[in-house]
Amino acid sequence: MKRLDIAIKACQKLGWQLDIIGKGPDVDNLKNIANKHTNFLGFVDNATREKYIKKADLFIFCSHEDFGIAPVEALASGIPVVAYEAGGALDYIKPEKNGWFFSEQTDSSLLETLEKLPEKKVSPTKISATANEFSAAIFHKAIKNIVDKSWKEHYRENRN
Repeated sequence: MKRLDIAIKACQKLGWQLDIIGKGPDVDNLKNIANKHTNFLGFVDNATREKYIKKADLFIFCSHEDFGIAPVEALASGIPVVAYEAGGALDYIKPEKNGWFFSEQTDSSLLETLEKLPEKKVSPTKISATANEFSAAIFHKAIKNIVDKSWKEHYRENRN
């Protein structure tokens, strides 16, 4: 469950504009709790998605997922992420370097974190660099190292 209701409620209390890309089964319920500060974009093409990412100040990730590709894509674009402190986010959010955590999956916990965000912006270049460890090149290199190591061990065992 994406828990976008948390982001909607917190951003409404702050009077912040929230753009939601995509469409899930809860969209009608979310629209019922949203006000003028929430923009439901639905499914968009890549060019439109990129336009919104480039103008974003922040990516909010309220979900508890094993990984979560969307926040890593935001990081790769130099956008800081505020994430629920659980699941895969623990692997890629580096507090104060590329984002911040909120501790409970509630709008009040998210709101508390959003209100404490530092005034000083984090460098988009530095944020983007933190996502590099999830690049295809790094993945391929890691897999190659695993295969090479396994092959060498197998060769040693079968040589005797």
